Amino acid sequence: MKKNLKVAHKDAALKGAAVGIVTYAAAKLGLGEEAVALLVPVVAYGLSIVSTKVGDENTALFLKLAETAVKAEPKKAEAKKGTAKK
Repeated sequence: MKKNLKVAHKDAALKGAAVGIVTYAAAKLGLGEEAVALLVPVVAYGLSIVSTKVGDENTALFLKLAETAVKAEPKKAEAKKGTAKK
């Protein structure tokens, strides 16, 4: 688990740095605040697509963790009702 956590932190740090650089460059180029606000989610989405296309499982780890969390939610809800499937 510690290894996956380190990889997840590195992945998030690199993507955060990339978004920060794009935001800084946009501000230096004089783009409006609205344009920067629209640009940040687009860049984040692009980075997530690139991560999955690279094929490196560690690079796309955050998506796997999110997918696992989403899949776990229905099981938790069923377990609370007492109708969990085995």
